[in-house]
Amino acid sequence: MAYKGNQVSVILLAAGSGTRMKAGKNKLLLPINGIPILYRTLHRLDKIQLIDSIILVCKTSEKEQVENLISDYGEVSKIKGIIPGGKERSDSVNCGLEKVRSLQANGFVMTHDGARPFITESLVNCLIESVDEESISIPSIKVVETVRRQEPDGSTAVVDRQHLFTVQTPQVFHVKQIQPCFLDDDKRKLNLTDEASYFEASGKKVIMVNGETWNLKLTTPEDVTSAEILLHRYEELKLSGLEN
Repeated sequence: MAYKGNQVSVILLAAGSGTRMKAGKNKLLLPINGIPILYRTLHRLDKIQLIDSIILVCKTSEKEQVENLISDYGEVSKIKGIIPGGKERSDSVNCGLEKVRSLQANGFVMTHDGARPFITESLVNCLIESVDEESISIPSIKVVETVRRQEPDGSTAVVDRQHLFTVQTPQVFHVKQIQPCFLDDDKRKLNLTDEASYFEASGKKVIMVNGETWNLKLTTPEDVTSAEILLHRYEELKLSGLEN
């Protein structure tokens, strides 16, 4: 087991605009069953035993609103900082990594999307158990539907899905990889879509574990409807003591 008492910090990314939600505001502030998406994610992370601390990355203009949200819905004891994010996702990740590095000399760090409110302890445990000091561990879901690729001329072709996966967060790696994989000058110039891509760019190993279908990222209004259905069906996804 990779954990062996090491500290585990989470960088929770909440600085995006969420334009595809068409809500007119940060989608993470939208309620599901009366509780904002962001608070759901925070609360679940706060209750996961292996997690020691949470660094919340948000827009400077929304920091007060986020602080009020936490005050209104209940303390999140593991939050060790609420810091401003950057223009792109990669910038926000780097802001969080700088903060973690200043607080933590050893152990592991996880990056997680604030818009994935159904993170579970079992998934976190699986990721931590599979990773080592030289690799990154990520959750993935095997593609089961037929996939087509459109060519420049407008024609289409079926893509072999046998080796295709969709990727989720959290993504977990050792603190000592922060500098070489993300903060060195050549890596700062990159703008990749997830942390595993930075490990690949550094020639390091990416380990995939089985993701969870309910660990969906809430991106569109239809996703919110899906989240409501999941809450209705799976009692364990509800926040204990906060909703029926």
